[in-house]
Amino acid sequence: MRKNEERLKYLAPREKEALFDVINQDHSLHAIRNQAIFHIAKYCALRVSEIGLLQISDYNPYRNSIHCQRLKGSCSNTLRIIDPVVSDVLNRYLQIRKSLNTLSPYLFLSQFNAPISRKRLDGLIKQYGEQAQIPPDKCHFHVLKHTRGVELADAGLDMREIQYWLGHKNMANSQRYLSYTDRQYERIYTILLKEL
Repeated sequence: MRKNEERLKYLAPREKEALFDVINQDHSLHAIRNQAIFHIAKYCALRVSEIGLLQISDYNPYRNSIHCQRLKGSCSNTLRIIDPVVSDVLNRYLQIRKSLNTLSPYLFLSQFNAPISRKRLDGLIKQYGEQAQIPPDKCHFHVLKHTRGVELADAGLDMREIQYWLGHKNMANSQRYLSYTDRQYERIYTILLKEL
């Protein structure tokens, strides 16, 4: 790591589990909406402002996919939702949202039927993070995107696949996630083990 390069802030597996345990145990009025937001945000590696831009029409129930409109010069993409937990909570939220009888095109709404705000989402991640005893420097929405990047690298996706999923225009942005796992080099260890 270069001297002026900041260490990537992401949730370790135990921290991620603790955060989502708190989110999933929320019983507030907007609990299902909040669960859907956080599961979709982490799964799709969305920025806080990208969550507020999602529209109902971005979700394709037949393909179980969601179109992610990326900001800050990133590449928009469409991701299939293959995680049953994410799919289930999104569908539960959509049933609730349907009962609101609103004409708003936005997927995630505030209590005033406006797109959920960045300020509200920042407040939610701080609230949930504190309850889950996550360090304050990791209680920021962008940590979910970094967490997903590390997960993808650890799952064995290559740099181009990580780049697509995260919507990066520049591959160098995707490459940094590989330094947080050795999964990409499993073949090396397999070969070396044969030599022992």
